[in-house]
Amino acid sequence: MASVFISRSDEFYPLLKSHLAEGSHKLIAQSLIEINFLTFSLPKNIDWVFFASRNAVESFFAQHDTQSYRYAVVGSGTAESLRKYANVEFQGDEKNIPDSAKKFRELLADKQVLFPSSTIGVRSFQTELPKAQVTEVAAYETKLSPQKIPACDVYVFSSPSNVESFALKNAIPEGATVLVPGRKTKTIAEKYHRGNIIDVRSLADSTLTETIFSDILS
Repeated sequence: MASVFISRSDEFYPLLKSHLAEGSHKLIAQSLIEINFLTFSLPKNIDWVFFASRNAVESFFAQHDTQSYRYAVVGSGTAESLRKYANVEFQGDEKNIPDSAKKFRELLADKQVLFPSSTIGVRSFQTELPKAQVTEVAAYETKLSPQKIPACDVYVFSSPSNVESFALKNAIPEGATVLVPGRKTKTIAEKYHRGNIIDVRSLADSTLTETIFSDILS
């Protein structure tokens, strides 16, 4: 029997939960951060709004229902969230930020872009763009909420903040496999684990289930 930890609620993973139960495997699903949306106003002269996380999308549209901007994202999960509210005119690859930033910079031209971000965001995309064209606002607050987690065989971290929070009270066993969604989270995970780290293309239920059962628990 194997045990799998994921730093999100199991409500997002009915397929994974079912497959693990069928194989008598254990699932521990627990977010290790707290998210609080912040009130913010929209600056003038903004042409694009760029989202690097689902929480940024949800905070923005909870306060500002506007179609007057063009919208861009990085990551498939963020794109999925944005499509509930607006068209995705640019989707960057979180596994290759420099190349994605170059493509967006060409699309941006001489226009202005707003980044609604976390209070402790990594800012990996913003730093690749001309400073004079970038405006940032704190759209949500991320608070670490560390919990003691039993040792597992597989760890799935959904964000850099969840990795940092986990590390405050836990250590990843040497032989464990770690799954992360993109370069930002992988970079933080490498600080705490020298073993196998897999950069998955998505944390969608079906994708994660396939990865875990095809590549790890097969």
